[in-house]
Amino acid sequence: MFAVLASALTAATSVGPFPATLQRDGTGALVLHWPGETGKRYFLETSTDLATWSWLPDAFAGADLATTVIAAGATPPTRLFWRAAAFDAAVVAPGLSLAPADQTVPNGFSTTFSAEATGAAPLAYQWYRNGVAIVGATGATYTTSSVTTANEGAAFTVTVRNAGGVVASQPAALHVQPTPLPVGLWTFDNPAAPYAALIGKPLTVTGSPGLAAGPGNADGALTLATTDFLTVDHGIAANGGGPNVNRWTVVLDLRVPAIGKMNSLLQTTPANNNNDNSDCFIGTTGGIGSFAAGFSITTLRNNRWYRLALVVDNGARYDIYLDGKNILRGYPGRFALLSRLLVLAGEQNTRLPVDLSAIALFDRALSDAEVAALGDLAPPGGSLLTLPYLQNVKTDGITVMWEADLPAADSIEYGITTAYGTSRIAAGAGTSAGTVVHKAVLTGLQPGTTYHFRVHSGAQVTPDQTFKTAPDTAADFSFAVWGDSQGANSNPTNPNEPTNSFMRHMVETERVDFAVTTGDLAEEGNRAGHVWPYFVERPVRLIGEHVPFYVAWGNHDGGISSLLRSYVDLPSKDRAGQGPGYGSFSFDYAGCHFVCIDHLSATSDVAGWVRQDLQSPAAKSARFIFAFIHMPPWCERAFSGSVWLRTELTPYLEQAGAAILFSGHTHAYERGQLNGVSYITTGGGSWLDTAAPLVYDWPHITVGGYSNVPATINHGLVNEYVKVEVSGQTCTVKMMAFSRDGSFLGVLDTFQVAARLTP
Repeated sequence: MFAVLASALTAATSVGPFPATLQRDGTGALVLHWPGETGKRYFLETSTDLATWSWLPDAFAGADLATTVIAAGATPPTRLFWRAAAFDAAVVAPGLSLAPADQTVPNGFSTTFSAEATGAAPLAYQWYRNGVAIVGATGATYTTSSVTTANEGAAFTVTVRNAGGVVASQPAALHVQPTPLPVGLWTFDNPAAPYAALIGKPLTVTGSPGLAAGPGNADGALTLATTDFLTVDHGIAANGGGPNVNRWTVVLDLRVPAIGKMNSLLQTTPANNNNDNSDCFIGTTGGIGSFAAGFSITTLRNNRWYRLALVVDNGARYDIYLDGKNILRGYPGRFALLSRLLVLAGEQNTRLPVDLSAIALFDRALSDAEVAALGDLAPPGGSLLTLPYLQNVKTDGITVMWEADLPAADSIEYGITTAYGTSRIAAGAGTSAGTVVHKAVLTGLQPGTTYHFRVHSGAQVTPDQTFKTAPDTAADFSFAVWGDSQGANSNPTNPNEPTNSFMRHMVETERVDFAVTTGDLAEEGNRAGHVWPYFVERPVRLIGEHVPFYVAWGNHDGGISSLLRSYVDLPSKDRAGQGPGYGSFSFDYAGCHFVCIDHLSATSDVAGWVRQDLQSPAAKSARFIFAFIHMPPWCERAFSGSVWLRTELTPYLEQAGAAILFSGHTHAYERGQLNGVSYITTGGGSWLDTAAPLVYDWPHITVGGYSNVPATINHGLVNEYVKVEVSGQTCTVKMMAFSRDGSFLGVLDTFQVAARLTP
């Protein structure tokens, strides 16, 4: 049986019922005919039962409209209905820019289907499951309830309509992993009842967590501050022998904004008073575990979502998994559950903020395969781990770098407008941490010119960013200098302050053209747990996304092939036998000469290459020569400075007429001048050497150290960076000081240097 109905969908179209007919043409095909009206656009729906309808994809416009609905020779269904609907052709009809995708979810979990549409507003969404409209599912996303294996293969579609027409998606399939069902599941997706359970009892909250966005579209999350935590009344019966729960698994979907001190994730003691303070921590460098069971070598990264699982079988297992992969086989000990489990509870100052998107609790110790089946939170096809950052600027070029999960064929677009116009394939190199650092060396650029750029990495496209090439004249400019940003600070609530604030201050407030560091950018340059939080999350993100930075490597930055050195592209690569992350180098900017000395190769470089470079034509013709080395030749706190540098380097700086030698190493600020060269120790990039004594009073060191000038810098024990402003034949040097909480204290030291007379 075939039937056809024709009518308008909405009163806004001002079209009443209109006749439509079905008839076979000369080939035997069944053709639907209906009259069209000027200014209208028509869409068709079909149904087998008059209860569920499916939109056909084509739109029709004109006077006498027809379309084949059953081809000649095709076997027709027993019953089939059609209806036509008229829309306003002057209104842009909807289109799908993002169609729903298949979803794979563990048994018992929920998932979210998403769509994005174009077209004239307002847009009305309706989601369907197996062709049946889902009541209330009228947004751009739809989150299921807790699913089971009985839901395997369910098909989800969405329609989007407006006054101009309608578009329907292809079905997206739901796949359910046959994992054990959790006994408790909390996803925080309902802002009206964030602590309600999908499975189990509601959570008890201590403190005032905030609401946040989770890892996926429409995923909810909580932001738990240092005093907030959740209590799980699990109701699991004793197992594994004895009166307690000895076999259990907990899964946390989490994101950690900052790493730098012990951060308690779980307490099995409801009184929150375990002697060793927690049953699962994030450690100071991002490893996961406990003092009793050990910590993982694999570390978390700041601001990235992970699915973390802890599997306990007392006496047999204390296993930790990250995104389905085992990262720790810990020592199995005293980890039985009592009546309640505390999530993100800690004492003795062992908490940092954490974002939490889901908790799942199981009444058994899951196997490796079962944990792997829970899936991960990594985006499909890999993801960018950093935005693009800048290195090695020249008058006619610059290097742009970024880090990603996978070795994709990444590329960069660039040009003087956001139309870009030029593209280049990047070169990718794997790191010892299992990631890929991509590098695009751009050449043939115009001097002193601002360019726009963006990166294509897999399916991702980065937002528009800009860089500016170096000028080819002696233009005015400024740069920043800092040192020793290698670790956690003494701020009790945020170990990244004031370092993050002063790095933002450089580029956002002072708007320097580039920056130079005197090294020690990670406490251990070959460990991801030090490099990621203290180098990638600090100078790479906060400085490099805005302006280039250069490095005079320090003693903590590691050897030639250290992880830390794989993130840069420095002019050292232009020297024979050196590399982009190894060796001393020089560069020129706006008529000034910069010399950066690598601590690792300093002994040979200072005695040879540095002396030659200081007498090079570029150095001799420069307005100013600025030099950078990690250890200072003179110092008043902790040690008296490097005797070797006082004899092997400083006389040659004097001979060349250098303006300033910048150093670090000692975590304090000191300044003085001797024989025409100014010496600055700018080591206030992270924690300060408050316990280190003053050991030698050098007469020419007049700021910091023994000379408590000014008194506000506490003998140099201040977090700071140095800004240098070059204007004509004068450079003005300013020490920018910051309090422990990241607030700007002001310019606490300043002086000027006149340009030297050049031959």
